[in-house]
Amino acid sequence: MPERNERVDWEELHARMRGYADEATPEAFMFEEPGDELLGVVVAVNLSAATRFGWAPVVTIRRPSGDHVSLWLLHAVLRREFERQAPQPGEVVFVRYQGHVHPEGGQRYESYVVRVDRPQGTNVDWATIAGRYGDDVERDPPPNTPEPAAVGGQDDDIPF
Repeated sequence: MPERNERVDWEELHARMRGYADEATPEAFMFEEPGDELLGVVVAVNLSAATRFGWAPVVTIRRPSGDHVSLWLLHAVLRREFERQAPQPGEVVFVRYQGHVHPEGGQRYESYVVRVDRPQGTNVDWATIAGRYGDDVERDPPPNTPEPAAVGGQDDDIPF
């Protein structure tokens, strides 16, 4: 949103917004058989698109061929996999449909694998991992970090 004193190129903004409004929703991608896969770059995420069954997130993906498809996250397992992997616009995502799973004593569901092409270790929230396992982790300083200088010649003096 433009600030009060910010200069805005209204013509460019109007053209861009008109382009967004004129964009057709890409064709829905449908998994048909176990082993079907979708690979592409996340272009956009619509957090809540209306369906006859309620609201659902829709991910627009640009495939290697250049065409765009909409992946409707209608199944809870698929939606949760996207939530866990948290792909962002500009990242490459891979989705494989695993088919129906019938767990013993449980309800049948449709299974998916979702992976995002990002370097391992990017955005790892180790504090959350530690919290999940009840670990109280005190962070060590990086290697070769000098100890803080003592003030007044005594180690237990408060430096202020």
